[in-house]
Amino acid sequence: MKRRFLTAILGITALSIALFGVPLAVAVTRFVDEETTLRIERQAILTARSVPSDFATQADPVELPATTDGIYFSLYDLKGTLISGKGPPHADTTTQRGLSNIVADDVVGDTRIVAVPISANESVIGVIRATQSTAVSSD
Repeated sequence: MKRRFLTAILGITALSIALFGVPLAVAVTRFVDEETTLRIERQAILTARSVPSDFATQADPVELPATTDGIYFSLYDLKGTLISGKGPPHADTTTQRGLSNIVADDVVGDTRIVAVPISANESVIGVIRATQSTAVSSD
């Protein structure tokens, strides 16, 4: 009789953990991912503010801020060509969405990518692409 009670209690405990623990773990993981994306987005917006509106016509190269927390920035013009920073020579899909005046984010492989459009006179003139390894955000 004691064995049956013990088995029933252990079964109910395991079921409770499965029913409540697993969804909680999924929710916490999503929350952490969203917070990381927002942090990278904020850094990209601050970087976008420091880009001069005439960067495409200047002979002086645009200097992007130094990396913080493993975040790397790159600047792309309207054609999707890399102007400054560390990134692919031509805009990827996420960066292209940023050129469409959308703040875009994605995870590709082990890299989280956020693209923030740069505007001047109510039109998009470029995009800041910010990347961070997902290994950094899971620490």
